[in-house]
Amino acid sequence: MTEIDMKTGVVGEAVSTNPEVKPVEKKPEVKVEPKAEKKSEVKPVEKKSVEPKSEVVEEPKVETPVEDDKKDIKGKSEPDLKMFGLWSSKGLRVTDPGLKGYISLKPVVVPRTGGRHGKKQFYKSKISLVERLMNHLFVPGHRGKKHLISSGKKTGKVSANWKIMKETLTILERRTKANPLQVLITAIENAALREEVTSFQMGGITARKAVITSPQRRIDLAMRLISQTSSKKAHSNPKGTAACLAEELLGCYNKDSNKSVAIKEKERIEREATGSR
Repeated sequence: MTEIDMKTGVVGEAVSTNPEVKPVEKKPEVKVEPKAEKKSEVKPVEKKSVEPKSEVVEEPKVETPVEDDKKDIKGKSEPDLKMFGLWSSKGLRVTDPGLKGYISLKPVVVPRTGGRHGKKQFYKSKISLVERLMNHLFVPGHRGKKHLISSGKKTGKVSANWKIMKETLTILERRTKANPLQVLITAIENAALREEVTSFQMGGITARKAVITSPQRRIDLAMRLISQTSSKKAHSNPKGTAACLAEELLGCYNKDSNKSVAIKEKERIEREATGSR
């Protein structure tokens, strides 16, 4: 309890007269010193001198063109498929720019599609040239009035035409020392005529005029002339069809009109077209 001095007006603690009551001892005040904040030592950042980079211009990589060696998505090249398991299709080229889109250079092993694309227009441009020539050998047709002799004994035996084509390509390889598939392509290009003559009615007369032959027709006419000539030469000839076909293709390959009827017929038709312009 507090007690006020009446004279001085000082407030003091009252002293209890009761001996049982003990005065309350004051606990000494403990001064709490504020904790010193730890200053994080920040190391000065050393400024590195940045050297100016020299601009290096990378030269574009030039890839060498490889014909018929395409790569798929995974980067693996296609397997080298060989015709009849003997002749590779790599490195083949078509020099005539008008026939590049109509001669297939796709590698195949067995040149036989079975006519599954027969009803699709212009699909024969995607078929191998060897198969197209084999199809002409089934029934080569007739020239003049000798249909019985030229195509009467021909049949649709696929295995027989395979043997003829394989033997023909072997003869071409032996004589030219080159890829026989390239020899065949060049022979077809040389025998393909560029102009021909068509006739039409003009009033009461029949007029003739020179026209440019379409690329697809150029190939078909060349193979038709080659197959008909070789079939006619092979009739009653001990050489056989393969040897006669190889001679005709070699004459076309060398542009020799004395040994190739197809080249001779091409020159005759183009000569007539020149006079009918």
